[in-house]
Amino acid sequence: MEEVMKALAKLLEEQGREIIDNFPLHPSKNKRLDPDIKNALIQDINLIDVNGFSNTCLYTIVGSSIRNILSKNKVPTLLIAGKYDKQFMPLIDVAKREFPLLEWMIFEGGHAVNLDAPEEFNEAVIDFISGF
Repeated sequence: MEEVMKALAKLLEEQGREIIDNFPLHPSKNKRLDPDIKNALIQDINLIDVNGFSNTCLYTIVGSSIRNILSKNKVPTLLIAGKYDKQFMPLIDVAKREFPLLEWMIFEGGHAVNLDAPEEFNEAVIDFISGF
């Protein structure tokens, strides 16, 4: 992971904004977002500072993996994923196996499932929280 993030930071340094604009999770690539939401997200992503994004890749993302401590979680956890999230869906089985108190749901949507399926997402969160 660290090598991947270093490579991405180097590309950001060399190619700048073009890397962000072509990033696989860029909102312009989403096929299911409401057009108004998609346009708002594109406007927001244009505000991202390239140097700040590079530093996030180098210093935040690399150390953020919690795979080795998932099984220690003692707090009920809700995981909601979009079935079209190509990067996350392969990890769902790891989460189901490792999280002892996990409730999980898969909805129509991608990485931004809260935007792709807002009604279902909100209902699931409210139901989950209401259980406590």
